Amino acid sequence: MGIPLGTIDAWVARGLLHSVYDGIYMVGQPLLLPSADLLAGVWACGPEALLSHRSAIEVWDMIEPRRGFGIQVTVPGHRRPGPSGIYVHRTNDLYPDEISEKNGIPITSAARTIFDFASQASRSEISAAYERGLIEQHFTRDRMIVLAMRHKGRRGIKRIRALIDRDAPPTVTIQEAHRMLLELVRSSALPHPKTEVPIDRYRVDMLWPDAMLIVEMDSSKWHTSPGRNERDKRRDADLAALGYLTLRITWNDLTKRPVEVITRIAQTYAIRRPPPARSLSA
Repeated sequence: MGIPLGTIDAWVARGLLHSVYDGIYMVGQPLLLPSADLLAGVWACGPEALLSHRSAIEVWDMIEPRRGFGIQVTVPGHRRPGPSGIYVHRTNDLYPDEISEKNGIPITSAARTIFDFASQASRSEISAAYERGLIEQHFTRDRMIVLAMRHKGRRGIKRIRALIDRDAPPTVTIQEAHRMLLELVRSSALPHPKTEVPIDRYRVDMLWPDAMLIVEMDSSKWHTSPGRNERDKRRDADLAALGYLTLRITWNDLTKRPVEVITRIAQTYAIRRPPPARSLSA
């Protein structure tokens, strides 16, 4: 900015600037708020530096913050140690789509952060962060597959692959599963339900109007993000407020426990349907 070094020294002496790291100052007061502390640490490591690893995973709000860890920063091609209190990671495989910004701080993307975090965290922490990232829609399973292929061989990659593979959808489509469920219902003594019925702003798979009973194939088996599970819960709650009960049938239930599935539906229908009207005799 063209400010002479002598002027900067004078401002420091007068308390107008407060040194945080070499060349990094707080203006007016020495108190560092958490975001300012992280931003100062990134800036202190150079113009290409990015907040990363545990520091980044906490900023992305994928795990609860923990004390006792210094600021972690990644710098492409960097070989020198960072200032005291900052751990600098060197990398030669940082791609443009793995660079982001959060709260004004240059930071590795949420997906890249998961891969970096996997090299130093426990299995439970990695799993919790991965699930949280999906729920908050910081990334998708497909996005994680791309990065897993890109960074194969890295430390911790097997743990990420295990989480990705765990969420793999079945080869049968949800439309085929709907047909299988409908055939199961038709083979029973249940009355035929209405299908693909609009209710309020939703469309439900099967509906028995007299019992206000809805049966849905569990979409989490085909939509891999747990964020979809959250939307399903809100949907079920909205329909419950209108008086409907929703039963969700999983793929495993449909294929491995069909008798239990149809029994559950039949019992629920019997409980919820209104009693037959009594005829009046003279």
